[in-house]
Amino acid sequence: MPNQVTLFNIMKAEKFSGKDEKSTLIKKQKKRTDKIISFLIYIVFLRVLYFLVPWYITLVLKYLDPDNIFLPTIFLMTSLISTEICSNVMFGSLYCLEIPYFEKKKCSNEPWPWKTDQEKWRKDFKKILLGFFQIKLFFVPLFIFVFSYFAPFFKITLDDIPSFPVFCFQVTLKYILDDFGMYWQHRLMHLPFFYKFHKKHHEIIIPITIADTHLHFVDFLTNVIATCVITQMAFGTNFPLISHVASGVLATWSAEEIHSGYEFDWSLANALPLSVTPKYHDDHHSRNLGNYGVHFQLWDKIFKSGQSETPIEDFSTKK
Repeated sequence: MPNQVTLFNIMKAEKFSGKDEKSTLIKKQKKRTDKIISFLIYIVFLRVLYFLVPWYITLVLKYLDPDNIFLPTIFLMTSLISTEICSNVMFGSLYCLEIPYFEKKKCSNEPWPWKTDQEKWRKDFKKILLGFFQIKLFFVPLFIFVFSYFAPFFKITLDDIPSFPVFCFQVTLKYILDDFGMYWQHRLMHLPFFYKFHKKHHEIIIPITIADTHLHFVDFLTNVIATCVITQMAFGTNFPLISHVASGVLATWSAEEIHSGYEFDWSLANALPLSVTPKYHDDHHSRNLGNYGVHFQLWDKIFKSGQSETPIEDFSTKK
């Protein structure tokens, strides 16, 4: 028969086991709740876009000629740039205010780069800011000129606005297909020959939102081409402008968020299954290999390029 000490140890083990099971159950419930909240935020985000984009179209048509071939591309780019400004203002405020609740949500235990070496950060920030404006002031006009070829496919009109469910489906589908193109473009940029064009982006070890567009122009241009070509092949000329713009806004916000350095439990980055989270992308920046998906982990899992599948060396450098 077991003595009293043995019985006490068994009861103690059962007690702790019960606590562990309860703790695990609470964590699972919290994770499920966070996913639901994130998905609701995603739907609200799309609902806001469903209202704002037609309003913006009405505003544009009031002052500009709808037959201008550059108008659809200008319309798209101003929408994306506005999204970048909003996200940088929001996350920039969090960086400056250093609110304890949000600081606990940091992806990295390392301090922000401006906390460790202010002199180096000033130089880096000037370089990032210069790159940001170079992309916007020089390459965006080039983008507008080149991609105005697609203008006949995307007329500025209120006649082709789909129902909200169809709109949600179109935006989400384009979001996924665009990411397929971005995955392969990103993976290509990590090959030895092309990495010289992507190295600039990896100068920032601890990402912040403005570093999202810290890109070499070849990196930027191939990224844009990868997304546009995939969408054009998939949808042809039958894709409404409102869905095209909304998907671009969603992708831009998501890209800014995964570079924010914050991992929120309830955010757009957690809304859809297998979404890329800021921590997932942070791991890519810290190791500079694997985790090539920009919005979804799906492609890394399918093509075995996640860091869990490449724990030692970068598969893309193998001959």
